[in-house]
Amino acid sequence: MAPAPPVKLYDLGQIDYLDEPERADEDDDGMGSARHRYHRSAKILGRLYRGVDEKKIWDRDIHRAVNTDGPSVWDQFTGRMQAELEGLGIALDYARHADDARKLRHLYEEAMSGSMWHFSTNPRESLTEVEVFCGSLLNKRGAQTRQQRDNSTRLKDEADRIQSWMVNLMRRRGGRVEPDSGAESGPDADEPRDDVVQLCWACLVVGCLKDADDGADGGSARRSFRVCAAACLLKEVDALRGAVAGGGFVGVAAGLARRLDGLALG
Repeated sequence: MAPAPPVKLYDLGQIDYLDEPERADEDDDGMGSARHRYHRSAKILGRLYRGVDEKKIWDRDIHRAVNTDGPSVWDQFTGRMQAELEGLGIALDYARHADDARKLRHLYEEAMSGSMWHFSTNPRESLTEVEVFCGSLLNKRGAQTRQQRDNSTRLKDEADRIQSWMVNLMRRRGGRVEPDSGAESGPDADEPRDDVVQLCWACLVVGCLKDADDGADGGSARRSFRVCAAACLLKEVDALRGAVAGGGFVGVAAGLARRLDGLALG
């Protein structure tokens, strides 16, 4: 829910006596359009609509104070995933994959920053990370203009390409991740599933780090990398659950079964 854009209302009958010159709509790409005027409806639905206090609802229910004490959502999520992976018999080794995870985050944030400037209609201001991640330009005045709709279509394709490329690197690429690796780098089908899980976990931890903790250059924080990492990790955990249940990947189910047997015997 968002507050409605400001609209000037007239009394019924007052519009006929207005002597205001027509002007082109600034958001219509210079083609011009009729300027609509609105009057207060005397019907029951109009009265009920005006009886809704949007500001009161916005301040009381939408922007109400939220108790931020305790761990954040991401702290709770990482703790839950760590317990889940340890329960599946995987000994997490963040240090071994931390460098690769940082390189992946750097590649992702460079691609996101490039799109934030490339698709912006204002040369002095970039798009927000939310707009690029969702693939849709936001218009503070309401509906998108024609130019924004066209840019949103191209932005959505680019956002899908960036996210698919990053998911491919997190879940399928084996070995070291080089800074200049791109979408052309093919997946490694022989990559051990445990290493894929370890890399996804390291990416999640790196994505949750603040810039100061991660040695960044102090620029604006990017927060969508951890969303991609969390999605990849959840997918891998689901695959591991299936492997433990009796199906899954060749060579993985047996290894997990041995770990679980060792835990049970211990």
